Amino acid sequence: MKKTVSLIAGSLILLTVLPSSIFAYTYSDNGKPFPDMNFTYYSTLSANYSGPASAAMTDWSRAVGATYTASNSTSKEIHFSDNDYGATGWNATTDHHHVQFSSYDYLDEVRANRHYMGSMSAVDREGVFGHELGHVFGLGHTTDPWTLMCNSLNGRVVVTPQLDDIQGVESLY
Repeated sequence: MKKTVSLIAGSLILLTVLPSSIFAYTYSDNGKPFPDMNFTYYSTLSANYSGPASAAMTDWSRAVGATYTASNSTSKEIHFSDNDYGATGWNATTDHHHVQFSSYDYLDEVRANRHYMGSMSAVDREGVFGHELGHVFGLGHTTDPWTLMCNSLNGRVVVTPQLDDIQGVESLY
């Protein structure tokens, strides 16, 4: 019995001293799509969506040091748009396209669906854009509602990157 207690105690101590990034589970099977976290983007978002998208970029900047630079050129790493795509079942989507521009191989298209997002508050829209930007980093979905990478259908309750989301990005970059 004493050995069992010692073994359990030792295991718990080991778990607390190991690098915390091994516990992040918001990883992508595809690895990181961009060489760094300095993104350029092109936006055709309407006024109701540009503010929440900006807030989401600021959230990720504070969390992991990412930078986002707006551009008038469509040949950028991220393209934001919004449209009424109808009853698709998704608030927004991020599509990865293999395109060779210069130093990177991807163009990520973040599309907001006004059909669902139109009735959301600006804060909830910020959460949706933050979630989609997590996909831009290369993160996948989680089922933990206390992570940004949990989708809203599974009950996400946060709108900014949380520890697990941050650890997922740090593990990739």
